[in-house]
Formats: sequence, C-alpha cells, structure tokens
Amino acid sequence: MSYQLSAISYQLSAISYQLSAISYQLSAISYQLSAISYQPISYQLSAISYQLSAISLGLWPRYANGHVTGTVYALHPRYLRCF
Repeated sequence: MSYQLSAISYQLSAISYQLSAISYQLSAISYQLSAISYQPISYQLSAISYQLSAISLGLWPRYANGHVTGTVYALHPRYLRCF
C-alpha cells in the first residue's frame, strides 16, 4: 500500500512539474507577443497609417500643383505648373 502511495505521489509531482513547465512556456509566448506589439515596425506602420489618413483628408502639406509633399510626383517637372 505504501509503495502505491509513493508511486502516486511521484506521478503527481511529475504532473506538477510538467504543468509548471507549460505555464513557463505560455508566459514566455505571452511576453514575446507583447514585445512584438511594441517593436519599431508597429510604430512605423502606425505613422504610415496616420499619414495616409491625413493625405486622404487633405490635411497633408501640398505643393502648388496639388501633389502631396514627399511623393515621387510632387517635384516631377511633368507635374509642376509653370507660372
């Protein structure tokens, strides 16, 4: 009887160890996912999204030819107005 109890105790401690290892792995995954959201690329994408929405609302600075500053077409001679 005592042999069976010690075997059960050993199995329970092994299960407890496995559960703690799984918990550690899940917390590591959670940390990695939260770190991804704070990466510079997310800030860049957010800035790009803001710029695109500002352009679509007409809030972005434009040249006299109507093209948004910083675009390829903004300073292209073909698109510049001659005054």
